Amino acid sequence: MNRTGDRSATTPTCAFIVALLCLALLPTSAAEHDQVEPNRIPFEFDQEQGITMSGTVSISGVSHHPLRNASWYLFDVTESDNPMAQGDYLTTVIPSPDGFLWNLSFDGSSYDCTCVIEVHVPSSKNPVHVHSHSFFIYIGEDNHIPILKHADFDFISIQGFNGSGSDVEADEVLEQVSQLSGEQTLTALDNTNLEFLMMNPMGVTNDLVLKANVCQAPFGICIEDPVMTTLDSQLENGVIVLSLNSSLVNEQEGIWKFSIFAQDSLLRTSDSITMMFIHDTTPPEVRINMDSNAYERQLISVFSEGNDGYTGSSVSETWSLTLPNGSVRAPLDSEIVDSGHLVFNLSLSGIYALELTLRDKAGYTNSTSRSFSVINEIPKAIVTVDGLTTVYGQEIRMTEGGNWSIVGIQSTDNEAIDYLWIIEESTSIRGVDKLKSTDFSSTGTFSVELIVFDDDGATNSTLITLVIIDESDTVSSGENKILLAFSGLLLLGITIACLVNWLNRKPSSSLPKWSTTNPSIAPEELTEHIDENATIEEASAGG
Repeated sequence: MNRTGDRSATTPTCAFIVALLCLALLPTSAAEHDQVEPNRIPFEFDQEQGITMSGTVSISGVSHHPLRNASWYLFDVTESDNPMAQGDYLTTVIPSPDGFLWNLSFDGSSYDCTCVIEVHVPSSKNPVHVHSHSFFIYIGEDNHIPILKHADFDFISIQGFNGSGSDVEADEVLEQVSQLSGEQTLTALDNTNLEFLMMNPMGVTNDLVLKANVCQAPFGICIEDPVMTTLDSQLENGVIVLSLNSSLVNEQEGIWKFSIFAQDSLLRTSDSITMMFIHDTTPPEVRINMDSNAYERQLISVFSEGNDGYTGSSVSETWSLTLPNGSVRAPLDSEIVDSGHLVFNLSLSGIYALELTLRDKAGYTNSTSRSFSVINEIPKAIVTVDGLTTVYGQEIRMTEGGNWSIVGIQSTDNEAIDYLWIIEESTSIRGVDKLKSTDFSSTGTFSVELIVFDDDGATNSTLITLVIIDESDTVSSGENKILLAFSGLLLLGITIACLVNWLNRKPSSSLPKWSTTNPSIAPEELTEHIDENATIEEASAGG
């Protein structure tokens, strides 16, 4: 009984394990990633692109990834912003050993258009992104035009919702980057072959011709009215091959826009495919403008001139600088002001070589070089003592043990310098920018020379005579000076007092008096003398 019970309990467990192994061996299910076998198309149509249908539209195919949430949209190729019809699911989806067989049927009797049916299948790995599968179809009898596509046109693409573009195909990413940067993808015009796919509502492509509206458009916009021209093309294995050359633009260099379209025998035209081409057969002109000489640490401005000879041309620059020691480097980021403008601040003297290479949009290059010299500036030795700037041979008197210093830091150069002090041609001190009183052991007279060196070995020197006296002598001399000054002030005061006393003395104010003892002058005589000049009338009146 116990054995029977054990066997009955083991049987469901074994069956469960076997079921798990079988599930592991099954093909990838809908819950797993929607990858397919290599070199296998994940979504196929049974019908050929560009077929014509009326009434009920029915297309079918096989998918190698799940179609649980597939939806579809019908667009007019000339108005692809809003769908004409849509559905949230396909008509039928049948699992099969090769994948999933599907069918889409809807009533198209009310449509007359050149249309495209898009089947959207959400990615099972990231539902935000969908696989879009395009099928071009002519519905009804009117409004049919040829369809022109590049031969490498992919009928299957990946679209992102909510602005997400992380899984956008590489070509779309490059196009977005090109648009953002303002750059244009240019194709050489000479000896260029292009391949196109054609779909014609009549089903015949032999009567189709390719034409183009051509204009010069250096910035993507025509600067003159476009000229329509017929292009040389031929049909090869269902693909139209187009040959282009510079004769289409009269050998004129520049950037050209071709709006290529197809036209059938009924003069119906397809939508245009716009492509940018460049015709350029000459390298750009290049020139460097700069001074031939400069001192070390002096800013050197360099300007370049590049011209490719046509409107909208542009060049890319490559600079190289050869140093006096033979090493070569590119300009540093700090030396690049903008395109065509460099600024150097060089500390090594010698002869430099600056080379500039320009590359134009067509791939042609041209180079030029310019040599210039960087001259070493001789340093200048300057000695200051307690803020006093000395001259060569000047005598300076200082006290022994005082808080004074002889400073050479004011010596000038456009780069770092080294210091050498020579005292009495017997003592040398190097690597310091000043001397202190402790560097002198006694009183006396000393010759002090400062020699400065720059990194190129250039030197300059200056010399002073330093007299160090004893502090007591300085005090005694100071007392004598005070006594002499006091005596001088006393003498000056006495002199000033005497001068003031002399200036303030009173002059004599006595006047001469008349003497009554002098009888020789009578009052009458005085009166007669006064009236000598009187007139006759006055004398008569007086009697």
